[in-house]
Amino acid sequence: MLLGGQDEKELITELCSKYKFLIDTGYNNSLVEFAAIVNLCDILITADTLVLHIGTALNKKIIALFGPTSISEIDLFGRGIKVTTPDDCKCYYNRYCTEKVSCMEKITAGMVTKVISEVEKL
Repeated sequence: MLLGGQDEKELITELCSKYKFLIDTGYNNSLVEFAAIVNLCDILITADTLVLHIGTALNKKIIALFGPTSISEIDLFGRGIKVTTPDDCKCYYNRYCTEKVSCMEKITAGMVTKVISEVEKL
């Protein structure tokens, strides 16, 4: 399932048209609806977003991707694994990265899939 807001509308549409197995959960859900959708998930793969914080509150298993926000400021309370780029990120808390390749782009699908079996055991 893909979760997002208005800013992700085009990307979600594009991904769902390319990958037919994905489920578009909508981009205009109320906070309660959004939390209910998060609660349906067994494992969340997310950046430092609302999904991460709702998932933590709901005691979900989480793979959290960190780049422009501080990895040390978020506690997953033993229910998740943090993934970050091996390089230092120089664009903390900025909306847009000034580097040619952002920290988030340096996190590969392989890095994420590598930890899925680990987070399933939590």
